[in-house]
Amino acid sequence: MNLKLLSKGNVLVFGDIILDRYISGSVDRVSPEAPVPVLKPSDEDIRLGGAANVAVNLSSLGSKVTLIGVTGKDVSSDQVRVLLEQNKIRNALSKSVNPTISKLRFLAGQQQLIRIDSEEEFTEADWKSSLSNYKKHIRLEKNKVLVISDYEKGTLKNIPLIIKEAKKLNKIILVDPKGDDFSKYKSANIITPNFDEFVRVVGNIKGEANVTSKGKELIHSLKLSALLITRGSEGMTLLENKKGKIINITSVVGHTGNLGQANYTASKAGIIAMSKSLAIEYAKKNINVNCISPGFIKTAMTDKIDEKFKDIITSKIPSGRLGDPDDVANAVLFLCSNQSNYINGETLHVNGGMYMA
Repeated sequence: MNLKLLSKGNVLVFGDIILDRYISGSVDRVSPEAPVPVLKPSDEDIRLGGAANVAVNLSSLGSKVTLIGVTGKDVSSDQVRVLLEQNKIRNALSKSVNPTISKLRFLAGQQQLIRIDSEEEFTEADWKSSLSNYKKHIRLEKNKVLVISDYEKGTLKNIPLIIKEAKKLNKIILVDPKGDDFSKYKSANIITPNFDEFVRVVGNIKGEANVTSKGKELIHSLKLSALLITRGSEGMTLLENKKGKIINITSVVGHTGNLGQANYTASKAGIIAMSKSLAIEYAKKNINVNCISPGFIKTAMTDKIDEKFKDIITSKIPSGRLGDPDDVANAVLFLCSNQSNYINGETLHVNGGMYMA
């Protein structure tokens, strides 16, 4: 990845904003009131979490980040805004009557003693407000990339709608998913589950080959461009949705038959039938299979045809001429292009109208 390119990029982050607080200290006795340790606090650390942490990481790479989400009307909200400003992150935050999502952790050395979560389900009014902010910013030409950071805390009440709005504007959509139902992320460009999340969605994994096969099935079912599985100490697995085109060359006689050439015409008809079967089988792998069926084309073979017989052939061709090799080549180029992505299992006739299917 070219970090210089990131420094020029404008990224929109939409998701659950969390404030993480850590109170650390030492424990040297147990409470006489109950069998619990007594913490002597010595330090407090406040950090941005959830979607806000994603924004911080992007900002540290040089991206120009705008964060959209919901906070409360409380001290935690003020702390979020101060930290965003310190990290040069722009924001369009909605204010809720409910508290800012926060997590308070008490630590003794490396041991976490207890965690206290403060969160309530955000209201429909909060969703409408944040959605309005989102629609305003996603329409800006400068915002090329959308990152959806889903922690299932209630900020993102309609993720398919968020994706739909971004797709209409040809934005690149990355999703940090949550939960065991990824259908709501359909049509995003990339989703980045950790390995445990991936397994919960696709089922048990038996070896690396199974990771690849089930990952590709997930890519195709969700219509993703790529799937990035984070695997802790084992690194990451990146699977991409690659497209393929198979183009077989048959002949017009595979459709019309030809006197004295039963074996040849049968083989050409067989190519057409084989291609149709492969098209059905390979479609789920994003591979299209089509045929090109040339008529009489100017080649070294047709050059040897007697001129009188050639005139008879030409008289049966509405275009009034033999085809050029470039006519076949152009048909191949078309079937290789993105313009033919929805053509599958078909035969493209290049015969000047000699045979019309």
